[in-house]
Amino acid sequence: MQDITRRRRNRHSDMSVKDARQPMRVDITENPPVFVVGSGRCGTSVMQLVLEEHPKFCSTRFEPRVFVSPDLKLGIIPFSWNHRQDFETRRKRLLNYLRSRFSFTARDTELGFILYFERSRYESITREFVGRLQDDESDIDTIRRFLADLYRPVLGHNRASRWVDSHPINGQVMPEILEIVPNARFIHMIRDGRDVARSFVRLGWCDASYELSLQCWYHRVITTRNLGRHMCPDHYLEVEFDSFVREPKAGIRRVCEFLGEPFHERMCRPISEQRASKFVVEKTEYENYYFECLAGHLAEEYGWE
Repeated sequence: MQDITRRRRNRHSDMSVKDARQPMRVDITENPPVFVVGSGRCGTSVMQLVLEEHPKFCSTRFEPRVFVSPDLKLGIIPFSWNHRQDFETRRKRLLNYLRSRFSFTARDTELGFILYFERSRYESITREFVGRLQDDESDIDTIRRFLADLYRPVLGHNRASRWVDSHPINGQVMPEILEIVPNARFIHMIRDGRDVARSFVRLGWCDASYELSLQCWYHRVITTRNLGRHMCPDHYLEVEFDSFVREPKAGIRRVCEFLGEPFHERMCRPISEQRASKFVVEKTEYENYYFECLAGHLAEEYGWE
């Protein structure tokens, strides 16, 4: 995935985003955002790059994670879950969490909403948003106004009308997101669990354990699939990663049809640059055995050998 990070740096290297902000109207019902979800290490970043090549779509250089944190404990959606804490405590935690998304460092690169906001402006809209939240009901309009304020400079800079959020864990809360964004589109990237587990281990996730990593992958895939398949087909699409990178043009046309947007030839560039063959990794006998025991039915369904 290093090529992906490098491509993002190059894409934004000459940005003066905060100077280039343009006031514009953001309507998340008329121009629904796209949420690319999955298990993590499953191709969400590749899909994000593909969509960024379309003139109507743009994204931030990072996973915003404003809806939910990776551990499902913080964010806009968990705010309404944890009623064991008093309202003011929950509100303070949400404000602190949103503040933390303003700026952070990854691979010596400063990321976050700092790319699009002056700190004072970001502080203002987050504080105003949290201050308007009510304890007795879900204030959907307040959340929608906040999202519009948050993504207005992103869309304005890129002259786009729809934003892409590639935080994989959003797949665990799709029904809640759909309440806030009624026309949202979800693209579920599904990749061979053995490849995902290897990637988890390489990064030290799940205690660097292949077994725990595969179990985590399985839980996230099954949960997201179950939620998605109870939704209207207009909102949810499954994309098998290996076939997508093998035949990108057919896969991207299918995605564009799902999103109601025309296909653009340049959308194939990120995949050709990634060289699909590099995603193919030989599996060990033990990896195959454990995988077959846990997820043999998925291997058969998606054609994983």
